[in-house]
Amino acid sequence: MRKRTNWIIPGFLVMVLVGILAILPASAAPSGATGTIALTGGHNGLFYSDQTGFNIATATVTDADLSSQRTGKIRFLDAADNAVAFDLDAGSGFVTATGILEGEIKKTDTFTATANQTVFTSTKKPRDADGDGVLDTGVLDVQVKKNGVALVAADYATVYATGVTTLAAGAAVGDKIEITYEYSEFVNQTTPIGAAGVTSFLYGNTYANATVSKLVVAADSATSIVTTATTPAIAGAVDDVIITFKYEVIDSTAKLVTFASPTLSAKGYTRQITGTETTATSNAFTAKVAMFSGADFDKIYAAANLGGVTHVDGIEAAAGITGTGLVARIGAAATALGISAHDVAGTDDTFVSLIVPVADGEVLTATYSDGGTSRADSADMDMKAPTVTVVGPLSGSYTNNLAQTLIVDITDEVSAGGKASGLVKANAQSIMVLDPGDTAPNDVNISEALEPLLVASNSFRVSRNMTFTSANEGTIKWWAATKDNVGNVPSFTDSRTAAQIANGVANTAIKGSGDPTSTATKKALPGNTVSLVLDVTPASPTTNPGKTGGKVDTALAVIPTGSHSAAGAHTTVLTDAQASFITSGVAAGHKVTNLTDGSSCTVNTRTATTVTCAAILTSGQSFNQGDNYKVTNGGLNQILASNSATSNVEFEFDTGTGGAGIDSTTLTNSDFTVVGSTISSITIGTKVSGKQKLLIGLAAALDTAAKPKVELTGEVKDLAGNTIAAFSGTAGKATLDGLKPVVTTATITGGPAQTSVTVAFSSGEAAANTPAVTAALVGHDGGTSLNQGGTVAVGVTSTGTNSWSGTIANSAIVGASTGGMVNVVISVTDAAGNVGTSGIADPDGTTAGTISATALTFQFDRQLNEGVNAVASVFVVSPNTGTAAVPTTDVANPFITVNFDNTAGNGGEDKEYTVTSGGDPDIEVDSHKGVTLTAASLTAPDGTVTDVLASMSSVDTNSYVFASSGMAVGTHKLVLNAQDAAGNVSTSVGSTTPTAFTLSLKVTARADYSLTVNPGFNLISLPAAPSTTAIADLLTDATVTMAMTYDNPSGLWQVATRVDGAWTGNLTTIDANHAYWIQSGKRLTIKFPIPRTAAGTAVFPTVINVYKGWNMVPASDPAQRAQATAIDEDALFSGLDWAAAQTYNPTTASYTKVTKAQAGSNLAVGSGYMLYVNKDGVIIP
Repeated sequence: MRKRTNWIIPGFLVMVLVGILAILPASAAPSGATGTIALTGGHNGLFYSDQTGFNIATATVTDADLSSQRTGKIRFLDAADNAVAFDLDAGSGFVTATGILEGEIKKTDTFTATANQTVFTSTKKPRDADGDGVLDTGVLDVQVKKNGVALVAADYATVYATGVTTLAAGAAVGDKIEITYEYSEFVNQTTPIGAAGVTSFLYGNTYANATVSKLVVAADSATSIVTTATTPAIAGAVDDVIITFKYEVIDSTAKLVTFASPTLSAKGYTRQITGTETTATSNAFTAKVAMFSGADFDKIYAAANLGGVTHVDGIEAAAGITGTGLVARIGAAATALGISAHDVAGTDDTFVSLIVPVADGEVLTATYSDGGTSRADSADMDMKAPTVTVVGPLSGSYTNNLAQTLIVDITDEVSAGGKASGLVKANAQSIMVLDPGDTAPNDVNISEALEPLLVASNSFRVSRNMTFTSANEGTIKWWAATKDNVGNVPSFTDSRTAAQIANGVANTAIKGSGDPTSTATKKALPGNTVSLVLDVTPASPTTNPGKTGGKVDTALAVIPTGSHSAAGAHTTVLTDAQASFITSGVAAGHKVTNLTDGSSCTVNTRTATTVTCAAILTSGQSFNQGDNYKVTNGGLNQILASNSATSNVEFEFDTGTGGAGIDSTTLTNSDFTVVGSTISSITIGTKVSGKQKLLIGLAAALDTAAKPKVELTGEVKDLAGNTIAAFSGTAGKATLDGLKPVVTTATITGGPAQTSVTVAFSSGEAAANTPAVTAALVGHDGGTSLNQGGTVAVGVTSTGTNSWSGTIANSAIVGASTGGMVNVVISVTDAAGNVGTSGIADPDGTTAGTISATALTFQFDRQLNEGVNAVASVFVVSPNTGTAAVPTTDVANPFITVNFDNTAGNGGEDKEYTVTSGGDPDIEVDSHKGVTLTAASLTAPDGTVTDVLASMSSVDTNSYVFASSGMAVGTHKLVLNAQDAAGNVSTSVGSTTPTAFTLSLKVTARADYSLTVNPGFNLISLPAAPSTTAIADLLTDATVTMAMTYDNPSGLWQVATRVDGAWTGNLTTIDANHAYWIQSGKRLTIKFPIPRTAAGTAVFPTVINVYKGWNMVPASDPAQRAQATAIDEDALFSGLDWAAAQTYNPTTASYTKVTKAQAGSNLAVGSGYMLYVNKDGVIIP
């Protein structure tokens, strides 16, 4: 762009002005001006907060040095005759106007073409780039390139008024189009122009010859009209005019203002904000930031950095922000910062760059550099809400006074920095009241023009006088609304989650604080109102208020807690393997709360470790593994009925609409009378559904049929101060009979072996009808608890006043051929319907398998050993080489055990009346399980009979052992007779003929041990020490021609070979401490005797010494099991530090290697092993 400076302006003053301007930069205002900076917004620019409307800080820098004038040039072709007024705004009219504005700033716009695109719109309006006064249609003012190649004038045309360039031929997809032009910042008459003194006027018959100057006498900034002197005159339609002028635009300066806070600095960030001039001529530049708490700033910053978040709306939709009050504050702040479209890409980064994290009490500083001098302004952050303190009446209090003064103190306490933004009276004038039964917001009684009393700096006491009526009985709710000068509001929303509420987290709403935003919001019910209970009617006795008996509900005074231990999701069943719900007192109706998600349910049933809910958890939640829980009793400390509490009387009051309970401070024992008794205590129960009971304790027990009268003679008040009306004498309240009859002297006569028993009992009061007696066989539920089956009703007849008896037949209960325990329950019902019992329906109560002391049980037992006399069930022979049913032994002194205790699981005295409970322990309910042997004889194979009763030794109450000796080979017969503790001698029901328990025992000679070898070399060993070790005695077959073993201590092999039928060499014995190589000419079985292990001898167990290196060791087996029986190598070699063992298989001609911790048992009885040990040790078989 060309600039001309040859001005010709007559007049001395004008020349002086020209001289001054000549020494100044053409585009700069006078320099050296002193600038200022000032904060506005918040509260008078002195305090800010993070609340909407008070968190935008505007720093205004006023400094003429920051604003520069622009120089414009406009050409008028063929001006009119003697024209003196020229409208610079005409230059915006372009080609059709008389004035053509010259371009000043060069710019190139780049486009990526779409298919066959021809029209492209530049970002600015092109001007006269070559300064010839003509808006050319060719390349002089606008140049176009396609893919870097310049187009000629014929290839395009530009409309200057719209900035649209149209190509003659459409571009291809992806073509790069570059349009280069010049534009001017002068827009129209809205752009202020400079004064006449800085405006020049030249004219001539052409633009090139426009050298004659003319005095400019006026330059109107409002209209953009330049006026010249009348002389010299301009020749119309001949002279062209060039006007050079100054004009102002709205300037901006990057990084003009630096905002700082301690939190911003601590996070390592800076905020240097661009200053934008308020108007073109103001020389005042503003920069804005928004303040957020450090925590909110972190949420915003994290959200802006999420993948896929590109704008402000994306930040608001991020997790942790969406659905919270932060969304509205972000939106308001973005708009205030000039971000009008929140869904435009890039606005997320712009927004983050304009926010500052702050904390309460910090100082926000705004700084700019004024020619090297730092100038600053600062303000305090007040992020502390006013406090609302209820003075009276206290929340939750009761009153019967209809005239009330509601008082709160509202104080704007100083922030962490020791300052406070303050509190104005207008924000401490509102108290809202909601009467019982009314709903917010429509029914809220609001007063917004109260006259608060200033009680201290920034502290007001606000009061409101109210006169209620008896129609207002119940809970009255009230609250106040306030905010400080920077919009901080005491929290009025209970934002706790269900889980937080369940865990006892305090209400997040301030007591008595409401929303001060508007009249409508003030009337909205806040999250933590002040409550005042108005009750003008005293409590009164209910209909039939008294009843004998009663107790305080103390269940779950200690709250059971724990965590759900079962895997998966469960909507109705809570499982805690570590719990003991029964012992803890959990019962139906109690409440289970999932502390992890806040859901809850009501208990239906429970076991020791599980609770089943009556319905699924609230909110569709589930118990998941690891979820914490608690179980609570909503009726804790309420008065419950108890028909066995003979020293108590319960008495009930109706607390009425107001609901004020009895004031314990006004209650003493002497205020009440229970006629005929002495009161020892009075307990006030928890109020339930508008009713409240007293539990009156008496010094002595009442008769179970008693119905004493209750009188109130003292002055007792409710919590609202109302006096409860007294009642006595004929007005006294009679009680109902709430006590059950007591069943006494319940006895059962008759022995267990009899066919029937008699049950007799008495009652402490008359029965309304014939008592009910049931008898049931005690069964087993497959676990560890007892249950009942076959329940029958037992008929009873009166035997006197309040006395009865009945007969229970064995056949009716357990059948003619069965014994068993019988559980008896006696029930007596009095005239009031109270039922007294003797015995319990669940005989083992709360301790599974143990008969409760309160159970009423007896037994029928009419056969010995539950009818079992099978050999395998009664006798055990040791050692037994036969079967349990047909025992055989190969020793002369076997042990014979006699069991009447179900050892074999087929019945017996110990558990005579139960079934086996699988993996659970059986329950022994037979109290007559003792068995005495009455006869015992042993018949030898030769027919000799010996009485061995004296030799039968008792092991326990029903087991015996017979230690025989010298039994010859052959069959022996042991015959026994017995009698159990019930007197039964026969396994047949009711028989008096003794059952003979007979054992036939065959005694045999001991068999030799067999060891098979294959043709060729075999690596063998003996499982235990043989009767003889001589090689000639063990290896007798002539086809066995060689045997050898290795002696580690000497390092020598010991070898024996057969020469002429005899063994020769240094190996003379075969023992159980070595392994041996033997060579056989055929497959044969080697047999040799191994005696049974002896007891009571002065000999220690076998020890096999091994030494570092290779050793030949046996697969020792003291049990002498058959060849090839598997043995665990880690057990046999447990005392060794060994590396490996190898044996040899002649049939496959291969070695088998065994190592430590190898899967399975890999040694075989009868095989020999070459064992390598890392150090000396021993093998103890």
